[in-house]
Amino acid sequence: MIALIMAMSVKSAAQEDSGFSLSVNLGGWPLVEDIIFGGIGLSWDYALERPTLGSIYRDAYSDMKSTGAMAVIGDLPVKKWLSVPLTLSTNLLWQNHSSILTNDTHCDIDGTVQLMSGLRFKYLNRPRFNFYSSVNLGLGVITDSHHTSITVNGETTVKYKKDYDLIPAVQLVPFGLRFGGKIYGTAEIGLGTQYFGGMVGIGVRL
Repeated sequence: MIALIMAMSVKSAAQEDSGFSLSVNLGGWPLVEDIIFGGIGLSWDYALERPTLGSIYRDAYSDMKSTGAMAVIGDLPVKKWLSVPLTLSTNLLWQNHSSILTNDTHCDIDGTVQLMSGLRFKYLNRPRFNFYSSVNLGLGVITDSHHTSITVNGETTVKYKKDYDLIPAVQLVPFGLRFGGKIYGTAEIGLGTQYFGGMVGIGVRL
């Protein structure tokens, strides 16, 4: 994906950052999911336990999977060194687990939708690239879905439950790079409820 962004950026003409721009982005693990599940590294606790009946017959969990953070970001320049980003992001995370004792099978599907705005500070502005840092604040919605299948005497009953929670959304980007002309690429590192780690994107100046 990064190679594609760079190839398209090199072909595009260099121009000033003078108008509204729109990009689609893909990032890493959303930090808010770590809060929901109580920590990514909980499985290490299981490995250190002494075998007991409880540990032998505990629920079996599949690998946790995530789409990663997916975002659409609009950016409105205010000054040469300052712009106002508007971010709409989402992600999905899912995991299956089953109970040996009760013969239940569960599928947990969680997702977030976050809307944020903030300030993006740009520096070392050049025709083909600039560096930036940003602070973003907003609100998010967490959806927590539980799909349970219970089999008793050969008959299966399916139960479905869905919960919603409102959360504050915060994303800090200490370092980012934007490069290209009318069609441009971005690469950044950040920490927050939207993602933790890195995010890359491709956009167009309108």
